Amino acid sequence: MGTIKRTYKLDEAVLADAVALAEKKGTSVTAIIENAIRCYKDYTYMETAAFVPDQFVRQVNASLRLLEKRQNAKTNQVLSELAIQECILTFIIASNTNISADTLAMYRQRAVEFLRLNNRVFRMDESELI
Repeated sequence: MGTIKRTYKLDEAVLADAVALAEKKGTSVTAIIENAIRCYKDYTYMETAAFVPDQFVRQVNASLRLLEKRQNAKTNQVLSELAIQECILTFIIASNTNISADTLAMYRQRAVEFLRLNNRVFRMDESELI
């Protein structure tokens, strides 16, 4: 590519910055301005460029949704099993200590309030195990 000589008007502060950069780098003001234009061209390209094709992004998103669905199903399965085991233990303890259903419900309500006040992740007040 050849070099073409043109005249452009620059703000004095911009020219002073270009001269200072040229002196610091040990190059010409023209080289500094050329590099600035190349950087700006790359910058504007990056604003509109897509690095990953849309089809690939859709495939990855679909895979992530499937993974989330599987993970949620497994988590629900584990939580359900834990709830059943906890319920069995509660019934065993209640039957062996002669605790009435009303007293058991009161203990459950206290536990729910404790968990709610301590910002626990799982909301036990919505499940009716007992």
